[in-house]
Amino acid sequence: MSDPLSVTGSVVGIISLGLQVTQSLYNYYTAINAQYSDVTHTARKLKDLLEILNCLQTHLSGRVKVDGTHVLKNIESNIRQCEEYIQELQEESRKFEREPVDGIRTAIRATGRRLAYPFRESTLKKLDEDIDELVIHLSLALQLLQQDVTDRMQDEIEDTRAVLNLVRASQLSSEIRNWLKAPDASIDFNDACNKKNPGTESKKYARQMLAILCCAVRPLTVPELIDAMAVEVGAATASFDAKRKLEGIDDFQQLCPGFTEIGWGRYSKIANLHIAHFSVQEYLESEGIHTQKEASFFGVQRREGNGLMAIICLTLLLEPQVSIMKPSLVRCQYPLADYAAEQWPRHYRECVQEGLAETQVIRLFLEEPAFQAWVSIYFAAYLWGRNVATPSPLYHASKLGLYSTLRAHLEDKSLSYSLDTAGGELGTAIETAAYNGHQHIVQLLLGYGVDPNRVDRDGCALIHKASDRGYTGVVKLLLKNGANVNLACQFGCTPIYMASERGHTEVVKLLLEDGADAAIVGLCGCTPIYEASVRGHNEVVKLLLKNRADLNLIGRHGWTLIYMASTRDDTEMVKLLLKNGAVVNIRGRPRWWLLITIVSARGFGEMAKLLLENSADGAIEDQDG
Repeated sequence: MSDPLSVTGSVVGIISLGLQVTQSLYNYYTAINAQYSDVTHTARKLKDLLEILNCLQTHLSGRVKVDGTHVLKNIESNIRQCEEYIQELQEESRKFEREPVDGIRTAIRATGRRLAYPFRESTLKKLDEDIDELVIHLSLALQLLQQDVTDRMQDEIEDTRAVLNLVRASQLSSEIRNWLKAPDASIDFNDACNKKNPGTESKKYARQMLAILCCAVRPLTVPELIDAMAVEVGAATASFDAKRKLEGIDDFQQLCPGFTEIGWGRYSKIANLHIAHFSVQEYLESEGIHTQKEASFFGVQRREGNGLMAIICLTLLLEPQVSIMKPSLVRCQYPLADYAAEQWPRHYRECVQEGLAETQVIRLFLEEPAFQAWVSIYFAAYLWGRNVATPSPLYHASKLGLYSTLRAHLEDKSLSYSLDTAGGELGTAIETAAYNGHQHIVQLLLGYGVDPNRVDRDGCALIHKASDRGYTGVVKLLLKNGANVNLACQFGCTPIYMASERGHTEVVKLLLEDGADAAIVGLCGCTPIYEASVRGHNEVVKLLLKNRADLNLIGRHGWTLIYMASTRDDTEMVKLLLKNGAVVNIRGRPRWWLLITIVSARGFGEMAKLLLENSADGAIEDQDG
């Protein structure tokens, strides 16, 4: 057998020789391990060395070539340093072998020497030293090999991940394009659809799902979406058909592959379905999709989508079973019920309010069982424990601004109603309409003889509510119909006081033109200009100054307008007040420092300078000296 070291520069040859020599020594010492306890330690070291050599041989025989790299040079260097120690082990091994001798006496001496040599202390010590050196160098070489393999694997994994992401993106794009294409005309598409779940690949069915997912106020759970898809919407009718229900998530994802993905609510264990990426929704809602012949059918227009959602919600609420079941049972049988009861007004408000949707809303309010079912589902929990009036159709139609519904209710002679009876938390129908700014509703109710000056339990009239909320159109309508512009509530507040406090400039202007008193003092001792100044409503202050408002009135806390503006470092307001004759040195509440002292203490340097330039007497002492 040829010597492995004959292969010049081959680290594989060195490892191969090391394996032969180490295996020979290990076999020898293992065989007599039970007879000589001194060799146990050496045998264990030989076993460890043998394992390292085997690992190196496995790596070197199967690894990818990296000739010329820094790693390979380090590996070869460490292995070549082992060559001398392996040769020494080989020499030791040869001394254990049987050699030919002449004569019986010579043979006896040679045999005794061979038997004794392996167990000498010096022999074992020399073997241990050589083995330790080999282990050090070979372990380092093995570590370098393993690290190199690990690095290569990580690089390959990253490359593979990048390729997979590219393939996945390509597949998704391909799936979307293929899905949007028209079906192959060579096959019976309708027949293929009928053999599957109802509408699984129907373009109309898919279009409905995409519109629902794009326009839903929040991601719908899978059970909610199943209910929504069970509603079949036609041009003039809509119906809930249980046969249209899909079975689960897989059916939805097969319907529009690549368009949707599964999500989970923060507090819910029920899966929801939503558009896979915002860019997909942007594409579906874009104008560009309508220029593409195959894809335009699936385009989503917000107003139409909200109209579809309103019809779906109202169709479910108008189901005969819903009106005769308890709310808890309704929620079990119709998972979409809560969403439908809560969100239909929002969808209806954002759609074209005519046609089927308008007809359904009128039905919901005119059919008592349907209306009570809606109220019980949505308002029951909200109104629990509150001392409020029983919800009425008139009240909620006015609150939501449903003009055609309210008019239909008022014109229906078979229905009894009272416009002066409270129907909700905000009082009567016209009160909630004024509070929510529904001018056309207020006008309709005024036409039915409602008093524009009627007040609630706090003494607030309709004009107070509209002024406080800044609804100029409603205020103008009420003034035109005889509302008292200076009517004070039980707290002494007039409409102009409330509008000034909120900063509603146009409302203040309208009230002043109708004769509102700009200098009126409320029960709290404050005036409209005081409230506007404190809150920084400069434009309102200018309007009130033109109408003889008192600049130097001391307010409820003993402070003047200029005091409040200065201590707030509102330079613009102070300049406006000074320009119109505000007095700087009026002392407010007793035991309070002069204005210039307070401003200086707060570090408002520019403000202090402005006040000094306008006769603020910094030398005057306060009441504490």
